[in-house]
Formats: sequence, C-alpha cells, structure tokens
Amino acid sequence: MSSWSEIAREVERRAEGRCEYCRMHQSLQGATFHVEHIVPRCLGGLSELENLAWACPSCNLHKSNRVEAEVPGSSETVSLFNPRTDKWDENFCWDDFCITGRTPVGQATVAALSLNHERRIKVRQAEAMFGLFPPEASGTLSLPTLSSPVVSAPCVWYDRARSQRQARATFFGGTR
Repeated sequence: MSSWSEIAREVERRAEGRCEYCRMHQSLQGATFHVEHIVPRCLGGLSELENLAWACPSCNLHKSNRVEAEVPGSSETVSLFNPRTDKWDENFCWDDFCITGRTPVGQATVAALSLNHERRIKVRQAEAMFGLFPPEASGTLSLPTLSSPVVSAPCVWYDRARSQRQARATFFGGTR
C-alpha cells in the first residue's frame, strides 16, 4: 500500500499540475491544490487513484460533497464531470477565457463549480502571459479541435499567441 504522500504525488503527476475540473495550472496559484475525492468519502468513495482528482481550492470547495447538480435553465439533475471516466473535451470547450459546457454534464459542472468566476478569468489571462493558457491537450484532459463536434454550445479554438495578446491588453491596457 502506498503512503498518502505518494498517492498525492501520483494524482498531481497524472494531472500535470492542473486542476482536473477548471484546468488552472498550480504554478501561478498562491494556494496548494488538493487531492479531491470524486465520489466523497461520506458517500462511500474510496481513497484510491480511480476516485481521486487534482483540484484547485475553488473547484474543491465548490464541489464539496456533491456528485450531481442541476443543469442551468432546466430541472434536470445530472452527474458532475468525473475526470476519471469523462473526457474534458467532450464536456467542455474554451470560449475565449471562459469554459463553456458542451453537454448537460459540462453545463451543470460549469455552474456548480463557478468555473467562469471573474477571478478565474483573470487567472487564465495571467496564465496566457506565461504561456500556460490555453492548456495543452493530453490524455483525458485534451482540448477540442476544430473538427470536434459541438453538442450544445458554440466553442472557439484559438492560438496561444492570441491569448497572450488579449491578456497583455487586459493587464497593461494595450499590447507590449
């Protein structure tokens, strides 16, 4: 059996230092990311790699002990995004610095975890200045391409240079 610190290192390594929900990179954060139980222990979730995700403090706190949420604009309740079984790019896409839910699961997760809070958008803009946004595609956390089908919302795929220019304009009042 591995120690908790070994498990935590493996969860962080697997996530490549990014929150598995909002895709924020840990390197620019003032707070430590958390090992999050996808199915909370209070609901019978185990502390095994298949049930653990790397989460920023905001996603971890917003998710809390929930596994389901209501789809905005409807009374339908769906499971929240599960980083172990769901593919990020099938449920979400980038629309400038915002995350758009492509599916009911994505839409419910965006709302429940407040993935487009003003602070998160500013962090993404800062990440762009350092070449950390948009996140690179990898594994189950891959990003959509122009040929990816859009289920319920239009998505924009753009290049890193455009993101960096927009971030500089926001932070410095123009391009530099």
